[in-house]
Amino acid sequence: MRTKVKEVWRSFELTWFLPPIITASFVAVIAIVFWQMHSYDLDSHRAHLSRTLENTAETIRRNLDADREYLLLLAEDVARGALNAETFQTRVSQYVADHPGLINVTWADAEFVIRRTAPFAPNKQVIGLKLTLPEPERASKLSRDTGRPVYTKPFVVIQGQPAFEVYVPVFRGGMFMGTFGGIYSASDVLRNAVSPSVSADYEAVIMDDTGTPIAEVSDPERKIDDLVIATRPLAPVGQGTALRLAHYKGNVNWRVMSLLLVSIGLAIGLGVSMWAHRQVTERKRSEEALRQSEERFRLVAQSTGDAIIAIDDEGRIVSWNRGAERMFGCPEGEVIGKPLTGFMPEEFRKDYEASLKRLRGGGKARHAGRTVELRGRRTDGGEFPLELSLGWWTAGGETFYSGVVRDITERKRAEAALLKAKEAAEVANRAKTEFLANMSHELRTPLNSVIGFSEMMTLEAFGPLANDTYLEYTRDINDAGNHLLEIINDILDFSRIEAGEIDFTEDELDVAKTIESCLRIISERAMKARVTVSSDVPDDFPLLYGDETRVKQILLNLLSNGVKFTRPEGRTVVEARRDPHGAIVLRVRDTGVGIPAKDIPRVLESFGQVADAMTRDHPGTGLGLSMAKSLTELHGGTLSIDSEVGVGTTVTVRFPPERVLEH
Repeated sequence: MRTKVKEVWRSFELTWFLPPIITASFVAVIAIVFWQMHSYDLDSHRAHLSRTLENTAETIRRNLDADREYLLLLAEDVARGALNAETFQTRVSQYVADHPGLINVTWADAEFVIRRTAPFAPNKQVIGLKLTLPEPERASKLSRDTGRPVYTKPFVVIQGQPAFEVYVPVFRGGMFMGTFGGIYSASDVLRNAVSPSVSADYEAVIMDDTGTPIAEVSDPERKIDDLVIATRPLAPVGQGTALRLAHYKGNVNWRVMSLLLVSIGLAIGLGVSMWAHRQVTERKRSEEALRQSEERFRLVAQSTGDAIIAIDDEGRIVSWNRGAERMFGCPEGEVIGKPLTGFMPEEFRKDYEASLKRLRGGGKARHAGRTVELRGRRTDGGEFPLELSLGWWTAGGETFYSGVVRDITERKRAEAALLKAKEAAEVANRAKTEFLANMSHELRTPLNSVIGFSEMMTLEAFGPLANDTYLEYTRDINDAGNHLLEIINDILDFSRIEAGEIDFTEDELDVAKTIESCLRIISERAMKARVTVSSDVPDDFPLLYGDETRVKQILLNLLSNGVKFTRPEGRTVVEARRDPHGAIVLRVRDTGVGIPAKDIPRVLESFGQVADAMTRDHPGTGLGLSMAKSLTELHGGTLSIDSEVGVGTTVTVRFPPERVLEH
């Protein structure tokens, strides 16, 4: 039965297409005949164009060759000393008058300065000028170097029109004496070469090496036939110059019009004959494309590791891929047509059924187009976390809902492990901070006694020490105690910053006064190190809104480092500026040893130092820069370092514009 239907359909197709095929073939034959006739006319025009173009170019070439030969005769006369100024003017003026293509003839000496021109009256303005225009300079020097005539490319001469020149060198006894230059009007050269019979049928144009017309003989009232145009190089003028002839359009060609009408008829006939067939073939193609699309979707759905489930508006399962079989532990054949509620925990079923009811009433799915986390239930009763992406579509007047389900059990386990590790780290960090704070407090109490008693002994408050060596020892004890107290204070501040418990009292502060206060504090240490410290703050510098104690702590840490790592006779400078965005920028510059670029991130870390404890030359805990950076960030600012080994270091502290208070 199916074979018989196919045969009937093929017979119908053949019968249906036979008349259009015969009609199209007949029209095509007529069109070919007309086209051959048109092609013959076109070939004839092109052949005539080629001959005319060749003859016109040859006429121009002969005229230019004759003028060049004349200039060569003049060159021979000059070489013999037989051409004086008066003879030059008489002979050349007459020659130019008899050859309309020439504008004038010039004589330039060995320095390429024009000394003579003929005819003189209309061209006297060129006397004394040097050949400095690009093309005349190039061609004249090339003629000198090669000893042969050289043509320029077209250019605009001092007379104000497009032209070109030929330069003929003159030598006497092997010595270059100068050059004759013949200047041609491009328009006159073209008009003298194009006969009236040629200009009646063709537009003639001379173009430069860019294709720009510089002279033309044309009738602006007539149009050009784009199919009958030819171009050839215009020898011996400069490279790239060309002559173009284009045939004018004639009256309407009945053969072309017939071809056009036949083409229109052919298009209409074929369009009508194909319209009905297209309706049938398009339907067949659509059905085949739909079948292939469904097959591709089925293959993708079955190969993915995720579960892809589709239900109708009653909540019954209509699609269940292999990923769903593996995830829920139930084959497709056992679930199709059954409600989806069997695969969800009890606590979700009530909301699910309410959502279906709302959707049937015309409502919208709340989670459509989104990804949500829920829980699923396997056939063995076990529950697991899942991620659901929901969508919907309509087919045959019915609405269906599909979901892509992913088992996220392993991801949840990883998240729980990560959270547990984070909490453990936070507990350890708090324990460390509390230990540092308690230890610092316990150390400061006895240390204050050591510092106080050693200071009293240094001052010999209760009488002189019997031996000067004991006095030196007490000073060393006092210095070491103060240094240890600074370290303990740094550690205590660091622990407070890490714990987020640092005191922070903000108010208006004068930047200039704050800097001067810090310089006074650091000055004694700088004098001992023989380092000059100074400041650079503009007058009327704005106020800063911040914690004065913490800003001083930032500056003192940076100044202390600057003095510590600067060699004797070096400098450490604090400057204050405003950046283009209105922020306050404090820079501490020193001429110290510098920091290698690779070590800059390290020194900004807590306890970070370039050298280790056994090799470094300067004492310290490595907390100064780290605390300065943290205190700057508490103000919403940034701290950066720019350093070069052996040159020095610049530390830049930037406070944001919102902390700037104008006077």
